[in-house]
Amino acid sequence: MDGPASLPATRQTRRPVPVTVWYTRRVATAMGVWAGRNRGMAAGKASGKPRKARGKRPSDPKDSKKKARPNVRNGGGPKLAELVADRIADQIMGLGWPVGEVLGSETALVEEHGVSRSVFREAIRLLEADGVVMTRRGPGGGLIVTEPNARSITRNVELLLNFLSVTPEQLFEVRVNLELLATQLAAERIDRDGVQRLRDTLEMEKGISDSGNSDLARFHIVIAEISGNPALRFFSEVMEELAIRMARQGPANLTDSYFDDYHDENCRVHAEIAEAIISRDASLARHLMHSHLEHVTDLLCTGGKGRGKARRRSR
Repeated sequence: MDGPASLPATRQTRRPVPVTVWYTRRVATAMGVWAGRNRGMAAGKASGKPRKARGKRPSDPKDSKKKARPNVRNGGGPKLAELVADRIADQIMGLGWPVGEVLGSETALVEEHGVSRSVFREAIRLLEADGVVMTRRGPGGGLIVTEPNARSITRNVELLLNFLSVTPEQLFEVRVNLELLATQLAAERIDRDGVQRLRDTLEMEKGISDSGNSDLARFHIVIAEISGNPALRFFSEVMEELAIRMARQGPANLTDSYFDDYHDENCRVHAEIAEAIISRDASLARHLMHSHLEHVTDLLCTGGKGRGKARRRSR
């Protein structure tokens, strides 16, 4: 077990980490759940009951060399609480992200990491903000592994994109390529379960009466899920959430009522894409998706004043 003195030493000798690296590590931490889910490690989720840790795990002597989150507020090295938070996150990822498992009580974990109770609680606040853990008090409680979602890190991604001066058009270039890949893989790998999920999603869309913007985005996430690639699924969810944020805050300044006007058209196009995927026609599915995303990009970036508007007039 590392002594308390080793952590401050690491903090003093570590060089400042670029802001892009810090945000990338936040994304990597959140992505750990998709890898764990893909390996079938999210045990205890179905029962809703936390699982007890399987015995005390010995401390790794290499822990003191683990990557740590920098203190970007003052440009210095990582704080002690940040080092502890990264250790715990590394441990969770190493275990395959066992959602619902109790890692231990506060008393036991404070002793294991060799820090004060105040430092440990600050570390837990950082992890809770990332959606990595939660604290449950009372019998059977302790520090419990949770399942983070894309929204828990979308704000960090948004800040990083703003820092890099990324424009909505540049972001959508990335989104289009990710979604075209997901569409092709979905058409190649779809099975009976995937077919049913697509049809269920289309039925759900028909029932949306208002504020359907975020619900219509679910169709794109389902396609990424059917692709069988958890990384694509993760980034698709992040991209969809960022697209919605940009639509409301960008130059187009779109509202829910504006999206409602495009509800029927979106449902029709989604149905065409779904049928192409179900028919395993990857070429047609990619073509339809590309046209759809061009229209969506125009809508979200300019409010429909570009190519998408011209296409609608020509129909």
